[in-house]
Amino acid sequence: MPPKFGSDDFSEYEGYEEPQEGDTGDERIGPGLNWKPQYVEKLAEKHGVETHEVQEVFLNSPYIVPRGRGHVLGEDKFVALGKTDGGRLLLVVYLQQAEGLLIISARDMMPKERRLFEAKRPSS
Repeated sequence: MPPKFGSDDFSEYEGYEEPQEGDTGDERIGPGLNWKPQYVEKLAEKHGVETHEVQEVFLNSPYIVPRGRGHVLGEDKFVALGKTDGGRLLLVVYLQQAEGLLIISARDMMPKERRLFEAKRPSS
């Protein structure tokens, strides 16, 4: 299971690994977030989203929506709706894999997605 809404404890889902001393951060940023270079390039060029913003979404209590099975057995697809530290509202698409979460895409939320996020997140 992915982290629950409002949780910052990623240790209870399959694939979580604590960052290790000496990690370069090239392919793993944050708790179990994995990247392919072509996806990172697409995030920046097409959507103007930086990897640190995706990490912030996961650390700031995202609303997680299951989106079905991935193309590979054992991989499930999810969407995370969340906010960056700078207040940007992002939708992040990812696959849950044995090695952690593979980030596929991220973009600004559409109005309908913003309304869903605002309605589902706990009031502060």
